[in-house]
Amino acid sequence: MPKPKQKLLIIDAHALIHRAFHALPPLSTSTGQPINAVYGFLLILLRALKDIKPAYVAVAFDSKGKTVRHTTFPAYKATRAPTAPELISQFPIVRECVEAFGFPSYSVTGYEADDLIGTVCEQLEEDPNLETVILTGDFDLVQLVDHNTKVLKIQQGVKDLFTYDEESVQHKHGLTPKQIIDYKGLRGDASDNIPGVRGIGEKGATELIQKYGTIENIYTHLEEIQGRSRKALEGHEDDAKLSKALATILNDAPITFRLEDAAVNTYDTDKITALFRRYSFASLLNQLASLPGAQKTSAVPQRETASADVWLSAAEQPQRKHDPKFKYQLVNTAAGIRDLTSDLLKQSVFALDTETTGLNPFSDRIVGLSVSWKEN
Repeated sequence: MPKPKQKLLIIDAHALIHRAFHALPPLSTSTGQPINAVYGFLLILLRALKDIKPAYVAVAFDSKGKTVRHTTFPAYKATRAPTAPELISQFPIVRECVEAFGFPSYSVTGYEADDLIGTVCEQLEEDPNLETVILTGDFDLVQLVDHNTKVLKIQQGVKDLFTYDEESVQHKHGLTPKQIIDYKGLRGDASDNIPGVRGIGEKGATELIQKYGTIENIYTHLEEIQGRSRKALEGHEDDAKLSKALATILNDAPITFRLEDAAVNTYDTDKITALFRRYSFASLLNQLASLPGAQKTSAVPQRETASADVWLSAAEQPQRKHDPKFKYQLVNTAAGIRDLTSDLLKQSVFALDTETTGLNPFSDRIVGLSVSWKEN
């Protein structure tokens, strides 16, 4: 039986941070520091570490300012709104968390995190004993999928993850991973301000690439293409090829990745615990003990509801932005439970939500319930 491959987990940090910031409600510490993006990033990270059990972990960050793509297309990403200050202030905290876990991080001026990840994949392509898993919220990285590389993409919020391998890319999108680049060359990408070819929609782009394989081959056979697609394509070969170049992840960024630098040995759980306590992430602490390679630490309370925030002082608790029109009541006594039950029995319908110690519905514990049967 062949020996199982070791796994390298590469984290697309900015993509996860942005996804978490927009998916989670506003949270802040008692000092007013926003932390929802950091909390969401850590939720995703801890789940990936437990599920994938990587032997190696590396983290890629975008660099500030313009990239090499702006040289050929100054309007690249020009339509994006400025980053919210509440989000900007959380990036240093995420870097602090990455450092606490002991993971090497990479950022190169002029290059995006995607390019660093593409370069690492290129440098490790010939390693027969290694499988690379890219954790991201960005579909662009699917173009890197091959026989030795998978993409674990956040689909919704911060909980739903989908694994792209060669077969699932073909099944889900009707294209090979490399053809995703040609698809974006024709279709464009509004989020990155990549123009594409106006008049070519999702279906048309997919059908053209399925038939001709690449943008270059489409234009080689332009004479045999009929109808609206032909009309849209004519005179726009340069636009299509420029868009394809902008959408292509580079594999020659100026970094040298050493696998041994990313080796996961044991986590410094005391250091991570201190960081989690500082930012009021009590609900994440009990997950540390279940990480492969984690050492037990006396700083993590050993109690049945260890992850609940109840053992933080009121001053340490994350502070939600409170709208005065909403009315909340804590039910934590036997009499309160009886009154709540009586009220619920009078309702024809009510909403129920759970707070748990993690994201695994089979092994995690419920630490709280919330119910509502009318607005506000």
